[in-house]
Amino acid sequence: MASSIRASRSTRGVVAAACSAAVVAASCAQIAGIEDWKPLPEPTADASPEAAPDTFVPDANTKDVEASVKDQTSEGDVGAGCEAGAMQCAGAMLQTCQAGAWVDTSDCIKPVLCDASTGKCLTSVCDPEEHQCAGAVLQKCNATLDGWIDVQTCASETQCKAATKDCSGPFCLAGNFRCTTTTLEKCNASGAAWDKVDTCLTAGLCDATAGVCKAPACQKDQINCAGNVLQVCNAELTGWDVKDTCASASLCDQAAGKCHLGWSCNTGSPGAGNNCGPLGDKSCCSAPTLAGGPFFRSFDNVSFKDNSNPATVGPFELNLYEVTVGRFREFVKAGMGTQSAAPAAGAGAHPAVQDSGWQNAFTQLLPATPAILTTGLKCDATMATWTDGPGANEFKPINCVDWYLAFAFCIWDGGRLPTEAEWNFAAAGGGEQRPYPWGPTLAQSNASYGCSADGQAGCAAGDIVNTGSLAAGAGKWGHFDLAGNVAEWVLDAFGTYPKPCTDCALLTGTDRSLRGGGYDSQPVDLYASMRAHRDPAQRSPHNGFRCAR
Repeated sequence: MASSIRASRSTRGVVAAACSAAVVAASCAQIAGIEDWKPLPEPTADASPEAAPDTFVPDANTKDVEASVKDQTSEGDVGAGCEAGAMQCAGAMLQTCQAGAWVDTSDCIKPVLCDASTGKCLTSVCDPEEHQCAGAVLQKCNATLDGWIDVQTCASETQCKAATKDCSGPFCLAGNFRCTTTTLEKCNASGAAWDKVDTCLTAGLCDATAGVCKAPACQKDQINCAGNVLQVCNAELTGWDVKDTCASASLCDQAAGKCHLGWSCNTGSPGAGNNCGPLGDKSCCSAPTLAGGPFFRSFDNVSFKDNSNPATVGPFELNLYEVTVGRFREFVKAGMGTQSAAPAAGAGAHPAVQDSGWQNAFTQLLPATPAILTTGLKCDATMATWTDGPGANEFKPINCVDWYLAFAFCIWDGGRLPTEAEWNFAAAGGGEQRPYPWGPTLAQSNASYGCSADGQAGCAAGDIVNTGSLAAGAGKWGHFDLAGNVAEWVLDAFGTYPKPCTDCALLTGTDRSLRGGGYDSQPVDLYASMRAHRDPAQRSPHNGFRCAR
């Protein structure tokens, strides 16, 4: 205590010294515990200073005074020998050592809030055993009074009662459902417990809102194709995760669980992998989807001004590149292209054009043997691009193929031949009605034509360039060589355009149509609106193709 004084145990004179004349007698007597205490008389002028202490005579009450003084002082006060500035806690009282005595500094209210190490009273946020509700969670003040600990989660916020320190009412609301991982539970009629209702296949299929285990949307590890997106069933069986994005819908192989680059591009060989295009880094089987739409066939309002042949095509895919020697080599290596390996009847049909697929009558027009097939691919000693073994021509367009071989290849590769309207739509930029696939004017950098690609007079093998190598010749949607290099077979027979035309094709006639012109064509033959035709059984170094889907 600030006013406490520890009495000396030697003599009553010490007590008397403590109670000087400046101290009120009654107060000093009370401190000393002496009822008959009286102050000493003032010393006379001739009295010796040394004599004063001797005038006080101890009596039998001395020990009682010492005990009384000690009882009224706190432990550690005067005489405790504390170090100046030190601090201690006496219960909830924070004390500081001053002049060898402990002096009360702050009342911290609760002993747990007295912190002698920092010399401060800690701040409390709650009282011992105090409770509160945080939403539906009943909480209790922690041991250090500086925070809260969860005690119980009530069934609802209104059931949490801090005053009574419990959850009132039922443990849960009767009829409610909850999911505990895969277990569907229902609150029983009394609200006293959760009863198991069902065990769901996965936690994601447990539906507490509907109170049911939902049926799985798919099976574990199941593969699905959604257009050109290859999907796999997610871990919760609630839907699909994207596994891969294929170049086209027809190349999404659900059974194999992977994307094909086109059957002809599976090996990744030169001209049959991700090695085509101006930079040699694109799939040679790439076939982007065109949305389709209305346009005018054989019309550009510059050289062809007849707009009497409107047409509408639906969405379709068209190879960016003409079919290469490398891709056709995979077809031959697979034993295809002969009468014994012909497509099935109806294969390769346009989905909107009736009877547009392979016909059995076509089979007899395929080569009888692989040897006859490859011999026919060398229809010109100078300009044929096929070689019996892989060589420098793998990226050039295959030529010397007739219409039947072209159709058979596209079917094997997962596609079909484009209709004449589809080909014209891509080359004209749809409703833009472009004169050339790339725009209104023609330059040597756009296309191989007029036997001038190699810079030399006359036609030579160098005038047929690697497909996709002329970047300036790309069409609106990135298609290369739609004009020049080799003319391209399409599905249609040659004749008067059919009308009306919504995903139409002309299927009767003697010749088949060719579009785009070739390495030896004149500029007028390269117009997107220009048409040509040949006997479908004709093999020429001028003719090649690309596939649609």
